[in-house]
Amino acid sequence: WEPNNELEYYTANNLGNARVEKGRLVIEAKVESMGGREFTSARLNSRNAWTYGLFECRARLPKGKDLWPAIWLSPQNNTFGTWPNSGEIDIMEYSGQVIDTIAGTIHYKGVGDVINVSKGSGNIKFNTDFSAAYHIFGLKWDKYNITWLLDGKPFHSEYINTYLSSPNSTTSFYQQKGEPFNMAFHWIVNIAVGGNYFPTNIYGPQVTPAEGLMWEKPTM
Repeated sequence: WEPNNELEYYTANNLGNARVEKGRLVIEAKVESMGGREFTSARLNSRNAWTYGLFECRARLPKGKDLWPAIWLSPQNNTFGTWPNSGEIDIMEYSGQVIDTIAGTIHYKGVGDVINVSKGSGNIKFNTDFSAAYHIFGLKWDKYNITWLLDGKPFHSEYINTYLSSPNSTTSFYQQKGEPFNMAFHWIVNIAVGGNYFPTNIYGPQVTPAEGLMWEKPTM
């Protein structure tokens, strides 16, 4: 599954895009043709799912043009229909050519014709190179708030104990306070390549295979 006009093809784990080395999970984006695309990568889902809790992932991020790693939570059941109606919780997203900046976001259905509401930290610049060392990307999620953390320190919070798509239940797409973020969500970790996360007016043309061969660190 490759939404957002991404350029990668997600392979089966036995092709080397996802592997365990010295007890560490490694996800690698590669320049290779498969499935009609010129890049391959991996996307892993957890079997189990949870509602509320503290979620932490210790990771060292990739470095290179249009690499898009993500650590996130997706609904176990599409109770309210397809994306974004049933919600999405992005613990960490990052652009491989902006190595000191991360973002945390939630997505859900808006009112009427508003398909996607996105709320979160936006891009936050930290005084660190996330590709150079491991950091703990975290999320504290309870009935009232979703709070993003870096190395145990909160940097943004969103209040969710309300009718999220509207101030009241009569016009809200959701009929209970906190929906859809009172359901079970499972983990996803992946590296995407290119796509809508890299608008050309900011980042220039999408990465080419020749540029991909110059990626400094195509792994998470």
